[in-house]
Amino acid sequence: MRRTAPDAIVVAAALPDMQPAELCLRLRGAARVSPHTPILIVGELASRDARLAALRAGASCIFGEPLDVAELLIKLDSYAQLKTLAEQMQSNSLLDRETGLYNFQGLSRRVEELGALSVRAHGALACVVLAIEVEDEGVLPEVRVFCAQTIKGGVRHSDVPGRIDAAEFAVVAPRTSATGAIQLAQRLAGVMRRRSHAGAVPSFHGRCAVASSRCSSPTRR
Repeated sequence: MRRTAPDAIVVAAALPDMQPAELCLRLRGAARVSPHTPILIVGELASRDARLAALRAGASCIFGEPLDVAELLIKLDSYAQLKTLAEQMQSNSLLDRETGLYNFQGLSRRVEELGALSVRAHGALACVVLAIEVEDEGVLPEVRVFCAQTIKGGVRHSDVPGRIDAAEFAVVAPRTSATGAIQLAQRLAGVMRRRSHAGAVPSFHGRCAVASSRCSSPTRR
């Protein structure tokens, strides 16, 4: 699940090493599980409190015994369709709701605009990509918000930051050479390191990649 985004998740009520509520909580914090991903629990839970705990932890529906397979499949299909619709509606927006940065679509649009301006001005356009890694995926939402706030506070007004994946951010910087892109990456990494050491966020690791290119219009013959 770390490499793919599931359309739906089915969890057995009888788990050998944890309660369904705990698993639901972990799944909701996983990088590839969106808020719209349905989590269905199959089987009898021990008590009403256990059912309520699972629902509070993010379970979408609980199917008791005896299991009606036809009902399960119908609801599974309905939940999957609702997830697809919700994600399509979200992708039509240009901003990431969680971080306030541009989402992938919004960042792509701004890159097109900045690219056209850079070509006309024969200027450089750079990009810094930051990928974050956590040992406990349950803390990923908190780390994401921390990184987004740090990025917003560490870039110029002309730079365009965005979230491009569950655990990846990008900053597009106009009029920035390769050296400037490296300095930007080092500055952001330094601020994150200082703030994280101050105990402002759970422990995480980050990887940076930078690129810069001088834009020019194609030569006409």
